[in-house]
Amino acid sequence: YYSEDDSEQERNLIERIKSSMAIGIATYTTLGKRAVATYQAYGYEPHQVLFVERSGGGSYLGFDYTNAAHAIAEHLGTDSLTLVSEEQASQDEQFSKALETRVGHIKHVRTNTFSRKSKLFAVYEEKGAKVVVTTSLALARMCRSIQTSFFPETESALLTLAPLTTLPEQEFEKYELNYRYLGRKAAEQLLSGLQSQKTETLTLANNGFRTWLKPKKTACSLRMLLLDTPHSIAMEHFARMYGRQSGVSISVEIASYERINEVLVSEDNASEYDILRIGADVFSWDAPKVLKPLDKIAYGVETVFANLLDGVERPFSHVQGRRYAVPISPSLQVLYYRKDLFEKPVYRRLYQEAYHESLEVPTTFAQYNRIASFFSQAMNPDSPVPYGSTLLMGKTPIVAGTEFMTRYFSYAPSLFADGFPLLLTSEAEQAFSDILALRKTIKKPLEWWSEAAEEFANGTTAMTILFSNFASEFFGKNSQVSDKVGYSMIPGSRPLLGGGSLGVTKASQHPEEALRFISWLASEPVASAVALLGGNPITKATLTNYEVIETYPWMEMLSTGFTKALGQRTPLQDNAPFHDHKFVHLLGSAVWACWYEDVSIKEALQKAYDTYCKEPERYIQA
Repeated sequence: YYSEDDSEQERNLIERIKSSMAIGIATYTTLGKRAVATYQAYGYEPHQVLFVERSGGGSYLGFDYTNAAHAIAEHLGTDSLTLVSEEQASQDEQFSKALETRVGHIKHVRTNTFSRKSKLFAVYEEKGAKVVVTTSLALARMCRSIQTSFFPETESALLTLAPLTTLPEQEFEKYELNYRYLGRKAAEQLLSGLQSQKTETLTLANNGFRTWLKPKKTACSLRMLLLDTPHSIAMEHFARMYGRQSGVSISVEIASYERINEVLVSEDNASEYDILRIGADVFSWDAPKVLKPLDKIAYGVETVFANLLDGVERPFSHVQGRRYAVPISPSLQVLYYRKDLFEKPVYRRLYQEAYHESLEVPTTFAQYNRIASFFSQAMNPDSPVPYGSTLLMGKTPIVAGTEFMTRYFSYAPSLFADGFPLLLTSEAEQAFSDILALRKTIKKPLEWWSEAAEEFANGTTAMTILFSNFASEFFGKNSQVSDKVGYSMIPGSRPLLGGGSLGVTKASQHPEEALRFISWLASEPVASAVALLGGNPITKATLTNYEVIETYPWMEMLSTGFTKALGQRTPLQDNAPFHDHKFVHLLGSAVWACWYEDVSIKEALQKAYDTYCKEPERYIQA
């Protein structure tokens, strides 16, 4: 409902809303500080009304406008300015009074829908407006339009309060407030008040001035090696931006998984680069060989680590308690499914008839496989899509090993006991059985997660389990499912970690500049912008940026997801060097033997176990 800043229209709307039996209202009121009395007259008690941004005498939610005014005054460093605001906005009056305590002379121009243009023309006609501050983006745009169109000779700085934006904009100098988050909190606060029958006043923190880049100008060249993922492509764009503004030339090479692991084999191979992307699966084994410990580089990163998501730092940064890299693209397995198919009554009824259970998002792999069969035309000719699931076997066995662990950890929390792998167990056998059961429900075994994302995006498959950094494909220009994607924690709720970190090579001639650039990528506002372009969330701030969350809604689930990735896939508890890559390759070789060579599950697992036990020192670094 829109009052159009008209108090009489607001009263009409209250009456209309009351007649619709709505039990609560969040309002941007025009009725002033005693608005709560008006709402009571129409039958709404104070706890049933939330005043957003404009105080009305009851529950209130808004930003800290006093803090905003003080920060802007300090930033501008002027003793005279023109403030343009709305007439009936209590938060604008609070902002104005706070500005007056820090700026010697303020001309305050209050506008409304009817007088806005004439008053803004007057601001520039007087030719005294050297600095103009507005309280909304709409006012700023109108000021800029009038100034550039009719008074181009007038030199006037323009700064505005504005909604948080994820990508860099050069239109205005902005002091940012997260209005999308305000909307989310308003819904939560209104519901809380309805439940508790109490009023509450909440003030949200401001985002403020978000500086994209004020780098130290240093002319040098850096070479960076990244894995071929959507996140890396996004980072490449920002590397160019950094280079243009800093004088640091950054050459980005985007390579295959196999190429990166060739480079990580030795310090000599890594010496071609200044910055390396290193995956979680090889981190503890390879990082100490090729990367310079962060405590040996004269550039502080404590602020970067303080702002990371919970559960991210240790697996992506530490080897035996020492930091070697900065998490840059941590990802997590997520179950993606065709929400439209799961919710359609006809398929729910047919599934109930076939399996005597409801068609729900699977929480076990037994359920997952039944649903995959139901949505596979090879098993069910009436399926609306050809295939029920994707499955990866990889160019090399390591990818198949990941599929095994995905299922194994749904049955057991650890792959090791007393230093040896738990492969001769019923849980390991069941994980193999779960994989083999998908043979008739998939199109073909795939080589990489990008292929699985593409297949799901094409609309031919009902479900896929992917690392979250590949899911941006679902919203690509060729996607057939952009409005049909559901998401959930994977069956068993012990997802695998994926993605990786960026570290500085031991051979780099510019370690401080390399770490400065990595830290810039991993900090706000850049980290959220990279996430919006197809990357992964790494900072807490990204998960309150609802431009990102509305684009990729499953990212919100990652706020707690990294702490749930608790499957113990190494024999060691302190992130000591373990050749996880080699071990997962061993597991994948066993999967390959069953899938491609019809070796029995018991035989394949026994061989893998014997291979490990014969030379455990190949996997554990003393």
